[in-house]
Amino acid sequence: WIAEDTKDAQNLGPPPQKLYREAPLPASYAAYGLPPPTPSTSSRVFFTNVPFNVAESELMQLFQGIGPIVEFDLFRKPDGSSRGMGKCTYQNVAFAAAAVRFLSERDVGGRPILVKEDGKDTPSTAMPMPMP
Repeated sequence: WIAEDTKDAQNLGPPPQKLYREAPLPASYAAYGLPPPTPSTSSRVFFTNVPFNVAESELMQLFQGIGPIVEFDLFRKPDGSSRGMGKCTYQNVAFAAAAVRFLSERDVGGRPILVKEDGKDTPSTAMPMPMP
């Protein structure tokens, strides 16, 4: 019966498809009567713990696998070498949230990267303290 299991396993069909697919972007938002998207600060993520020898193009490819990127910035030292951290701004908040969920702790160059929502420049919701 083991041979039958092996035979059945070979006849299962093609492997499962990706869990996500990249949505095609329109050639021009104006063609659809829409203004171009404007990223908010909440559509930006911060990443760190990237080995210095990982190429920027490799990182961009990883982040583009989540969704369309508006801006990508790998922080560099004065000599031009990588600092192992940076920011990535997505077209919308949903892509940024997906990046945090699916890329944080992902092995890149032998190290788990940290990806989190970039809260800098986000307006504070706290009430200001009254001055005496």
